[in-house]
Amino acid sequence: MVSNVKDSGNCIKDGVDQTFFDEFDYLFDGMRQGEPLSVRVLSVFNVTKNCFKQDFRTNIRKFNLLKTIFEELVGAESDAALSLCSCALFYTIALDDRQIDFSKPSLDLLVKILKSDEERIQKSVKPSKSFTTFRKRVNELFAAELKTAEFLDLTNITSDQLILELLIFLTVPTSQIDYKEEIRVCGALDYYINAIASILNRVDKGNRLTNENCQRFLRIERYLQLVENLTYMCSDNQNYTVNFKKKSVIRSLYKVLIATLSTIHSNKGSKIKLLNRSKN
Repeated sequence: MVSNVKDSGNCIKDGVDQTFFDEFDYLFDGMRQGEPLSVRVLSVFNVTKNCFKQDFRTNIRKFNLLKTIFEELVGAESDAALSLCSCALFYTIALDDRQIDFSKPSLDLLVKILKSDEERIQKSVKPSKSFTTFRKRVNELFAAELKTAEFLDLTNITSDQLILELLIFLTVPTSQIDYKEEIRVCGALDYYINAIASILNRVDKGNRLTNENCQRFLRIERYLQLVENLTYMCSDNQNYTVNFKKKSVIRSLYKVLIATLSTIHSNKGSKIKLLNRSKN
């Protein structure tokens, strides 16, 4: 007599699971740190592409594969193309589950990517051929799959945009206080407080209603949204934010308010196209 016979439903389920593992293992092998950089970048992009299929990204979370992925992406900040594709992957995995708790090493990686990208910009590092190629592929992939994304410029997706929006929806008011504090300890709060001041310095002093100025104000608003999320009901983060660099955030907020009011009063009745939306 044959024992432990599975019913048809379990057989189908096991078959589906095995199909996922076969596909994931094939893609994941190319992501490993021992592989050539070009292979790793392509593999991360292909995993991202597959993660636009809900079943695929659900299975990544279901089988606790996030940690495995992050471990192989340690050091991704050293290459712009790998950084961008990694951020695209993180963003996509979290599309329909905004309660994912990214581990401290993964949060560290996100902040390192932010700082490395900023350093490349400051040093005017010429984009590599690989980065140019994959930036175009990421833009095309997101434009095709997302159609619209309220706070992403689908014609020019950057690591900074992806990390910002990822952190915003990971730090909703209901998220754990300890998690918010961990994000601060990793350096994300420092980065975005400094970023607000940096963007303010590039706002047109003539208060002209240009597309560039509107995009700067929108970016400041998103940075402030993240700061609000990280400080909501979190006294340690509140105290840290207020006292950071001799209360620089308070001075920045005052400047934001003055610049916003001045621009509004100087351009009443004007309209500007901002990220495919018409703004009064």
